[in-house]
Amino acid sequence: DIKLRGAERARFRRKIELQLFDLPDSLYVTDICNLTGYSPNTIKRYIRKKRLFAVMINGKYIVSKHSVVNFFATDAAFKNAQKSEWHIDLIKNYLKES
Repeated sequence: DIKLRGAERARFRRKIELQLFDLPDSLYVTDICNLTGYSPNTIKRYIRKKRLFAVMINGKYIVSKHSVVNFFATDAAFKNAQKSEWHIDLIKNYLKES
């Protein structure tokens, strides 16, 4: 199990922020799916479990980019047994750079 603490977690969060820099501040579930490779059901489950914070407008969830960055920098995201290819690459690249 990988656990990041303090400055390490801040560096990883910064890596995610830089990777998502060009994206809009508000993302639909489909945007997050296209980015991360996770299914809509998985992203909606994260929303229901309050791992991603969203508002529903016109029947569609909108998630802040900040919430996506924060979630993927958590221990819960690291512990996810079935990570997407994007997620695995993100972690591998970070660990290589560290």
